[in-house]
Amino acid sequence: MRGEEVLEIRCPGCEGRATCDEPFLFLNEAPGPEEQRPTHRWGGWTVVEKFPSLVPWQAPRGSGQFLESGGSGESFGYRLGSKGVVHCARCVTPRIHELSWPGDAYWKWQIRGETLWARNRAHARKILDFVRAEHRPRRVSLVLRHIPSSFLAAKVRDEVVKKMSASLGKAG
Repeated sequence: MRGEEVLEIRCPGCEGRATCDEPFLFLNEAPGPEEQRPTHRWGGWTVVEKFPSLVPWQAPRGSGQFLESGGSGESFGYRLGSKGVVHCARCVTPRIHELSWPGDAYWKWQIRGETLWARNRAHARKILDFVRAEHRPRRVSLVLRHIPSSFLAAKVRDEVVKKMSASLGKAG
């Protein structure tokens, strides 16, 4: 199942913390009889419209019936994480938003001229635990594999841990 991760971003309306949901759920099999939302077959996927009144499903142009992660540029599949439905407690009304990472990230830290960012609080905690560790495993999950080495060096570890811990602790 793809399209379940909830992202935390800065609300485009008020700059507060908001969640951003992928507008579609991609299933490898047909949905159960309890599924009431609109569904569509697209290649080997069953696409479930999570917010049909805001974002109805429209298959990407071209023949590519595959999912892509992030990035930009020409695409012929569906790009996960490129568009979402923003929910903000202050602004109340959900809105469609084209995502731009790392600019939209709620969890981000400027460290020595570079930006370290996380997709949500859980991702930030994983990064913090990984950076904090003095002995890191050689094999790591995909969410930790792309942390720039400049944030993992012993000489910046304390600064990274201090900044991340402060914002994660402050946000409750």
